Amino acid sequence: MNLDTQQQSAVETEEWRVIKEFPNYAVSNFGRVKRIVESCRQYPAGAIRKISIGRGGYVYYRLFKNGKSRIKKAYHLVLEGFGNYRLSNKHQCNHKDGDKLNNSLSNLEWVTSSQNNLHAHRLGLAKTRKGEKSNLAKLHENEVWLIKKILAAKVVTHLFISKMFKVSPGTINLIKHGKTWAHVIYP
Repeated sequence: MNLDTQQQSAVETEEWRVIKEFPNYAVSNFGRVKRIVESCRQYPAGAIRKISIGRGGYVYYRLFKNGKSRIKKAYHLVLEGFGNYRLSNKHQCNHKDGDKLNNSLSNLEWVTSSQNNLHAHRLGLAKTRKGEKSNLAKLHENEVWLIKKILAAKVVTHLFISKMFKVSPGTINLIKHGKTWAHVIYP
């Protein structure tokens, strides 16, 4: 139990709900999962499941049903366990405080993709990739440096440069005015 959970328990009481998809388990409004049916001495009823943290930093649980295991993210279990089903346009879970480890019901909400991105930017959680690290980049930094050199020489048109590098003239214009690739410096 972490400090946040201890502070919450002083304010709220922990409630448990059976997980519909996995009826041998229950999820709490604090984001914890426990076994409610004994399967063997190793897994007695009432045993709190150990959390795991995935590559993305989200808490997940490995749950068993009919001898097969499934991995379920804690926030899905909490939201769906307490009747907060996804709305047709809201497919992503948002951790209101930005902490992926805080899976309390009061910290979770379903949001649209754009709402989730805006929230991440507001909290400084979004990792913006610029330059060739961006998924949308069609140019490499050395090509942009060369484009800036050609632009500085004022020898050819934007259209000619765009055809050379197989990008739109608008892209060349954005580079020229420093709207994109501003981190690439040409003296």
